[in-house]
Amino acid sequence: MADVNSRINLGVIGCGDKGCDHLKDFQKLAEKKEANVGIAAVCDIYKPRKEKAKEKSGGKLFHDYREMLEDDGIDGVVIATPDHWHAQMCIDAMEAGKDVYCESPMTLTWEQAREVNQVVNRTQRVLQVGAIICSDPRWQKAHEVVEKKQLGALIWSQAGITRNSEQGEGNTKVDAKARPADIDWDRFIGPAPWRPFDLERFFRHQKYYDYSLGTINDEERCGLYGLQAALGPEFPQRVVSAGGQWVHHDRELPDTFHVIVSYATEHTTVLASCAVNEAGLPVVIRGKQATMHFSDSALKVRPERIYAEDMDPMKIPLKKPKDLQKAHHKDFLTCMRTRKRPNCHAELAYKVTVTLALAVKSFRENKVILFDPEKETLVG
Repeated sequence: MADVNSRINLGVIGCGDKGCDHLKDFQKLAEKKEANVGIAAVCDIYKPRKEKAKEKSGGKLFHDYREMLEDDGIDGVVIATPDHWHAQMCIDAMEAGKDVYCESPMTLTWEQAREVNQVVNRTQRVLQVGAIICSDPRWQKAHEVVEKKQLGALIWSQAGITRNSEQGEGNTKVDAKARPADIDWDRFIGPAPWRPFDLERFFRHQKYYDYSLGTINDEERCGLYGLQAALGPEFPQRVVSAGGQWVHHDRELPDTFHVIVSYATEHTTVLASCAVNEAGLPVVIRGKQATMHFSDSALKVRPERIYAEDMDPMKIPLKKPKDLQKAHHKDFLTCMRTRKRPNCHAELAYKVTVTLALAVKSFRENKVILFDPEKETLVG
């Protein structure tokens, strides 16, 4: 446990755009004296990236993340690698006594998510998954309304964020100057199936099933992390998805992806994710007696017509943080000191990852996927 006033030293594993974004933001917290934190080490397998990260951080430089974990001076790690590495790195870090901030998704498969959650429970390490939407107080306020049964029996909810991208999800910049000698291809592949060296796969890994859950993973698009925080984390019972590569045909994963999830609590969630049209679904939670609508400034609860004489509409003012990632980072550091569960804790991330991974499985196998919430396993 980090002392209330002592410095927290972090190591960053994966120093691409997202990893360097975390690095910069933690440094800003320190510069503005909002947190006693520093970047003590950086790790990457692409030479230009790790040299740039070392220059920005002034920390120790590692090529093998396992050597970083052996450093007793590091209190926690930030994992911003491709998704297929998340599970092993999270487990190795917690077994080494480190707390973890891991980019979403927590893992690539639902089985890995179960294992990571078990390790969190056994080691009692802090694990914050980078679904920054969970540090938006609207979900806590919504949960209070749900807990008080002010909507009546829950019926169905919806969420989704969409955008219209000319290049599509995963088309990040390929470094034209990249040389095979500067990339540790074997370490990039790691637990994924072997593939020949390919700059497209290395720099645009989000386009391939080997390394990514794709568009549906992004919590800002599907909103499932927020909904589950509001409703209470729950395993799915039935998952079915549809969509396709309607515009971008240079990838394995769809650019348009929709999911219907049924839960044992007799509730259904509809998720919409699209990278080629920005007209999306607003977040809504529907109950038998009333419906909850979300905006940046307020929650609005409107009675159903047949209950309008017995219930008054409600408006709950909200103050959304100006910078959700900053709020999420500060929550992680606070929990490192207090040992409380962070806003996007392992149990929540586990149950969300099960739904996301099964949605991808449904799409790829073109069938409904059933899950047993009590046994925590697939049915059939």
